[in-house]
Amino acid sequence: MKIMTAAPGTTSQLTPGGAHEPYERRRAEETTLYQLVQEYVETFFAQVEQETGAGLPKLVQAVRGMPP
Repeated sequence: MKIMTAAPGTTSQLTPGGAHEPYERRRAEETTLYQLVQEYVETFFAQVEQETGAGLPKLVQAVRGMPP
């Protein structure tokens, strides 16, 4: 059985039919959902902190780039 690989410097993925296609990065930042989250995420986190009186979990702070 021969294993096919992508050319150096490229990636590929198998289609349901087994053919190789070049990988094309999805552009999540261009979606409406991404843009809405980006616009309102800080307001959401501030509201949660204000209503609960607790800070966000350290993992969430780390993902957001905030100091713990």
